[in-house]
Amino acid sequence: MANPYNIREIRILPMDKKEEFKTEEEVRKFLSVKLIQRDGRYYYRERGIDIKDKDGYVLVLFQYDASIIGYGILKNVELDICTDVVNGKTIQYNGYFQFLTMTIHNISYVALRELQQIDNRITHFSNSKWRIKMDYFDEIYHLLLQKQAEFAQNKT
Repeated sequence: MANPYNIREIRILPMDKKEEFKTEEEVRKFLSVKLIQRDGRYYYRERGIDIKDKDGYVLVLFQYDASIIGYGILKNVELDICTDVVNGKTIQYNGYFQFLTMTIHNISYVALRELQQIDNRITHFSNSKWRIKMDYFDEIYHLLLQKQAEFAQNKT
């Protein structure tokens, strides 16, 4: 499969359930509206993603609960301390992930077992930012496109 964005890594990004996203609906709205309004800036509180190859992009799978529910392509990680009010509480951020806005998509659920069929090193979903081997790029990207089409079809 073609790799037009020069993707060099695949990562899973757990979405914060404690402070920022109380429901899946909030995550989906964030991906489809707020992240676009912020020009692709996703602020993080503690740690960013350590990108190995600074010349390449990262395919990020957004995890909420025990499923992948979206994806996007990460251009870079910026250090930029700032604050924002979330759910009535002021939160300090240490930086932001800069996503390409046209690559951010909600998708139908990708279950753990579906990912394990592609990469059996993924043993569970957690707060870890799993790294998936690039050897599996074609299979992962095909699965994401399939789930994106399924999600769009179910929305109509």
